[in-house]
Amino acid sequence: MVSCLHNAAAASLQVKKPPQSLVYKKWFDLQCRLSKRNLGRLANRLGNNHSNHALRKEYFAQRNKTFKLSQEKEKSVSLQPQQKQLRTGTFLTGKKFKTP
Repeated sequence: MVSCLHNAAAASLQVKKPPQSLVYKKWFDLQCRLSKRNLGRLANRLGNNHSNHALRKEYFAQRNKTFKLSQEKEKSVSLQPQQKQLRTGTFLTGKKFKTP
């Protein structure tokens, strides 16, 4: 009985860590984090009140802006090695840049 109480007390004192919500990518910088934060705030303001058309319009505009921003950032980082090879004149494989 006493050991059961000790186990329950020890379990109640343990603090659970919150899940990691940050995205650890090279391209996910401060601008992406702020855009994602604003999108979350708009989602919280919108909540279950989907009849507010102005807020819905603002939310979907911010969502599209966040999505495009993350795509542009990811694309710019993924193309950097190819751009460096083009500048230095090193050989590129034909898989990336096929000519018709």
